[in-house]
Amino acid sequence: HKVAVKYASGQGTEKWRETFIVRYERSHSGFLFNLFERDQVAWIGHPDYQHLSQYMGSEYSGITGQKHFYIAPLSTGRKRIGFIYADIGVSNRQLNDTYLEGFHRFMGKSTEALHLLASR
Repeated sequence: HKVAVKYASGQGTEKWRETFIVRYERSHSGFLFNLFERDQVAWIGHPDYQHLSQYMGSEYSGITGQKHFYIAPLSTGRKRIGFIYADIGVSNRQLNDTYLEGFHRFMGKSTEALHLLASR
C-alpha cells in the first residue's frame, strides 16, 4: 500500500502532491504501522522518540529534506485515514518543546473534529 499527500502548504511543498508518496507496510518493522499502533504525536529525530524513529526509512527525509519533524496519525475511531506531518525546515529553526506542544494541541482539535464528523 502507498500513502500520498492530499494537502500540503508552506514554502517548498509545491511538488509534494506528486513526490510525497510513502509505503505503508502492515508489519511491525514498518514506520507508519508503528505510528498508527502507538496512536500519538511523535517528534522524529528526538531521542525521546527513538522507539519510533528507528523504523523510519530514508524515503521521508529524501522527500522533505528533514531529519527532524513532527508526525501524528489521523483516524476516525478505528479507521486510519492518514497522518499530519510538520517541520520548520525552510526557516532553519530548531524544533522545540513549545512547537511540540502546539502540534499536540492542533492534533487534539483535529482529532476531536474528525470524531464529531464521523459520529454524524
